[in-house]
Amino acid sequence: MSLLQGSGVRVFECPNCRQTINTSLTQCPYCSAPVDAQAAEAAAEVTSKVSQACSDASYVRILAGSLIGFWLLAFVPFMGLVGLVGYYVLLVLVPVLAIRWWVRFSSLRSEDPDYRRAKRNVGIALVIWVVFLLIFSIRIIGIKF
Repeated sequence: MSLLQGSGVRVFECPNCRQTINTSLTQCPYCSAPVDAQAAEAAAEVTSKVSQACSDASYVRILAGSLIGFWLLAFVPFMGLVGLVGYYVLLVLVPVLAIRWWVRFSSLRSEDPDYRRAKRNVGIALVIWVVFLLIFSIRIIGIKF
């Protein structure tokens, strides 16, 4: 949670000039457009959700990228166990967090380019996860033969 969210100050994008302004204002300080309090609160709620969606998507993508590091770490002497544990934990955690993201944020309606980037980040995380799930599956099949 940001400092602004914790203090009760909420922000949204002015529909006229697209500058970020405070919901407590009655007039945009940049373009002097009047601010409808109800519309401002609704827009601030969407802005807050988009911000959280972007943050969560970034986290999921970072975790998926960490799969690469843990997989490589599994081949390092004396660090193999750490690598394997991290790898297996992330094989479970990444899809859980990606599904959670889609449940929470896929219904958001926003033209924000950051939101589109967040959707792409979750998709990339799932692609990385599938690749490493295939590597895991090949290793299991290879061990049985």
